[in-house]
Parts: sequence; C-alpha cells; structure tokens
Amino acid sequence: MELDELPIWETLHQRGCRDLIGLYEQKYAKPMPATCQGVTRPDNAIISHQLLPYLGHIQVLANDLFVTHSPVKFSLQLPQPQLFRTKLRLPQSWISLGIDKCDMEQASAVHPTPNNITTFEKWGQHLENVVDTCVHQQHELHANGFQCLPRAYRGRCQPRLPVKSPVYSALKPARHGDYEPLYEITTFSTKRKVKQIRRLHCLLRRLKKAEQACVVTEQYQLEMRQEWSTILKCTSFGCPFRQWLAAQPECGFSHGRYPLVHGYMMPINLRNM
Repeated sequence: MELDELPIWETLHQRGCRDLIGLYEQKYAKPMPATCQGVTRPDNAIISHQLLPYLGHIQVLANDLFVTHSPVKFSLQLPQPQLFRTKLRLPQSWISLGIDKCDMEQASAVHPTPNNITTFEKWGQHLENVVDTCVHQQHELHANGFQCLPRAYRGRCQPRLPVKSPVYSALKPARHGDYEPLYEITTFSTKRKVKQIRRLHCLLRRLKKAEQACVVTEQYQLEMRQEWSTILKCTSFGCPFRQWLAAQPECGFSHGRYPLVHGYMMPINLRNM
C-alpha cells in the first residue's frame, strides 16, 4: 500500500511529514530503485519535519542478504556538540613592521623610560608606546603602512588566558546535487578526493545537459574542457588522474575526450576507492 492511500497521510503531510521515497527523489533527482523483486517499493518511512534537516544518505542496499529483497538504509546526522581547541594567542612579531634600531632610538627620545616601571606589565606597555611612535613616524615619512600599532601587535608582557576556538570542518558544505560523504572528513588527503569526485559529478551533469541541448555554446564547451583538464591534473589518488584511471579497468577507460562518459559509472566507482 502506498502512503498516499493511508487515510492519515494527508494529515501528516500537512504537518510537514515527508516519505522516504519522495525524499530520495528530491535528494538525488531520480526515482528510488525498486526494493522488492525489482518491481515494487514497499520499504518506506515517514520523516517528521523536525528530522528533515538532519536526514543524511538514503541507500538501497544490494540483495545479498535477501534473495528477492533490497533493504533501504537511511541515516540521521543529528547535531553534535561543537568541538573546540584551546589556543594561547600571542602578539604578532614587530619584525614585519620594518622598524630598525635607529627608529627605536628616535622614538625612545620622545618616550623616555619612566623611573616608576617596576613590573613586566608596565614595561611591556611602555615598549609598545615606543613602537607605536615608530610606526606613526614611518607612516608620516613614507605615507604608507599602519598609522598606529595595530591591536594584533599589542599585548606583550601582559597576562593571557587560553581561549577556545571552534574546529571547523575540512570540507566545504555540498551544493545541491553534489556528492556528500557519509562520514565526517578530517584529513586533507580525503578532502582532496571528495573534491575530485565532486568535479566528476559536475562534469557529468554538464555532459548530460549538453547531450539534451540542441545547441551547445562555445563558452559551455570551453568550461567543460577546462573542468576535464583540472580533473586530469589532480593527484588526489596518489598519481595523476589519467594514470590512476588507466589502472582501474572497471571505470571503462578510453582515450576519448571525456572517458568518464562511458556508462556514467566512474563517479559511482570512485566513492568506494
């Protein structure tokens, strides 16, 4: 029985609930494969509107466990507490300001060292005032650089406490239709592989669109050639992509302009590499 045949489904739909089959088509832009004997789709689920933002992958598994049935698996990526790392932020070096010994001596004449400096904190403040004068004099003389000592260069000899800064994901959020890995990406090498797969998916969509179009502009063809050139140069899989591709017989490599068109299977194969 389809969900739309249930008497209560209309009420649930009005309250923001959605079914898994419809979400699959919305997420992947294609109908969900049949799950029972390759004909019907009895596997379904009702997702409430509170859980829709956290819906992850929807997968129709192979019928290895059941002869006539392909189970459906979906994931909910529930929000986790944000991760932080502790930092001790220190002032930036004055070397990049281009101040030399002569500049410091001239500024010290303007700001002589007071006799009441008895702590490191006061000494640090006095030294920063001298450097601030140097920076200001350099700006008036050359009409470039900072007008005063920026905040990032201040704070020497002052008590500091560790601060917490959020740990950001190494991977950019996927755009609509882009490949999204099932698990969190934490290494730079895996990030490069995901980016390469997204390039392939992007080029694949462009090629399909070009096949359906009556006229393909020169600019569109140029963009596809540039995308393919970037793909071939990528070494995220340990070697140039052309070399890696030749060692993968299941990808159907050929020496045409866009060998990944063969069967439209390469982006799918790459997910398992």
